Amino acid sequence: MDLNEVSEATIEIPKGLLIENIEQPLFKLVEFVYPGFIQNLTSDEIFYDGAILCPTTECVDQINEFIL
Repeated sequence: MDLNEVSEATIEIPKGLLIENIEQPLFKLVEFVYPGFIQNLTSDEIFYDGAILCPTTECVDQINEFIL
């Protein structure tokens, strides 16, 4: 296969990993990745075991702003 070739693929994501249409999707995402986030706001250790990956720096900025 040529490395410059463009192709498509279908990826199925398990329902347990999807954020359904809800009013506060960022809150749901943060709580999923960092369980007990609200209860542990003063501890930076909550960030040791999780990460939210983003496709763009704009997305990173949006999530960081929300968490702060």
